[in-house]
Amino acid sequence: MMKNDPNAVSFRDLEWNCELNYKSYPHYWHLFTDGRNSEIIFRDSSEMKLGMNLLAVTCLYFPDITVFTFELMNNHLHMILAGSEDRCEALFKMFKSRLWKCFNRNGRTLEMRNFNCELIEITSLQSLRNEIIYANRNAFVANPAYTPDSYPWGGGCAYFSTWLNYLTTTP
Repeated sequence: MMKNDPNAVSFRDLEWNCELNYKSYPHYWHLFTDGRNSEIIFRDSSEMKLGMNLLAVTCLYFPDITVFTFELMNNHLHMILAGSEDRCEALFKMFKSRLWKCFNRNGRTLEMRNFNCELIEITSLQSLRNEIIYANRNAFVANPAYTPDSYPWGGGCAYFSTWLNYLTTTP
């Protein structure tokens, strides 16, 4: 921004707007599964695509939940959500059920006993930012060949890619 730009917005004003947007939701959550105890669920890109589609369709059944970002990994999941705790758990339960049914229908039985979610409440704007960063970095931590904007099975590209300029967004 130019110092004499009449349209310039101060950092303080930008932060104030972020705080107001943050306060527009009563509860934020980091929903995750523990990959240390889960088998490989998604073995290849076609199974990852299936997981992405099932997750997207499942989210449509929960219009009261806002998904800020997610990372679908081969054996676990991270989601940053806003909504009630019980509805976030119901979203995961439906996703898990649809995943199991779809794989089972295609002749692959998944052992999903250990594919369970945990929820950590996010209680501040700074924590929300940190959790979004954590989730979007997850693929890079697992495989340094990926960056948050190049991992195809998550929402990181929506935060870091130039194609975002072509979408209608909320600041």
